[in-house]
Amino acid sequence: MKVRRPGVKDLIETDLRIIRRLIPLVMLLAPERLQFSLRNMADDFERIILEELDFEREARMMAEIRSNFERDGNEAAVIPHVYQEVSSERGLTMTYVEGTKVTDVDELESKGHDPKRVARDVANVYFTMGLEHGVYHGDPHPGNLAVDDDGRIVFYDFGMSGRFTPAMQNSVVNLYLAAVNRNVDGIIDELIALGALDPDADRAAVGHVLELVIEDLEGSETVNWQQIISEVTGMLHEFPFRIPPDIMLVLRVGSISEGVLRQLDPEFDFLVAAQAFLREHGFMERVARMKLEEMRGELEASL
Repeated sequence: MKVRRPGVKDLIETDLRIIRRLIPLVMLLAPERLQFSLRNMADDFERIILEELDFEREARMMAEIRSNFERDGNEAAVIPHVYQEVSSERGLTMTYVEGTKVTDVDELESKGHDPKRVARDVANVYFTMGLEHGVYHGDPHPGNLAVDDDGRIVFYDFGMSGRFTPAMQNSVVNLYLAAVNRNVDGIIDELIALGALDPDADRAAVGHVLELVIEDLEGSETVNWQQIISEVTGMLHEFPFRIPPDIMLVLRVGSISEGVLRQLDPEFDFLVAAQAFLREHGFMERVARMKLEEMRGELEASL
């Protein structure tokens, strides 16, 4: 059972009121280039915190995510069932699902599970959620992931979960594809579409920064998702740049889960796994067909 402690909601709402009152002052003192980011940061933070307190929303997300996998006939994930009749806004009563902690490598091996296979399965379940179902579980730390006796991935705690709009889901897919293909223009287009980059930002300057990041990362012997995110966000802070809360949680999934999965497989590479998933599930072919149709349309229009 998940229970909200007495007084926590009032305390958090008091803190949020203080933050809201401070924002106008911070905006007056902040450089103009940072105001795009700061203007949205407080709203994003407030939304995430309040959603974590909303147990009814969490129960709905759990039901939706479990239904998505059942509809596909995909048995790779286990989502606990919520008993609505004995749940409320203050507590969630769920089925008890046993499993081995995902980072307990010795225990996994003693039960016949290959840690490298488990790492691949966890990544593929997350890719399925985000890229195919348009939802996410944004808190993949070791305490929230387990493996049952059948090798299925068990998920706990859906306080940091949500869904993408169809447009956002499409942009997330396109952003992955653009990153895999080193397509700087494509990356910029999707950053703007996702609301991460101001449409009025200097595209040439942003493109130059992204090219430097790609060049720097390609010269490194080992590159991880955390490093990529740190490089990109660090170099783009001079521009009107923000990470919307849903996208921030997706990036968080990548950085935290990569660290967790490297405990299972020291050579695990999040981007390589993403590229394999995109290829195996037809995303690359789908984009190629769309580009071909776009080029055909442009050619017909010019005749």
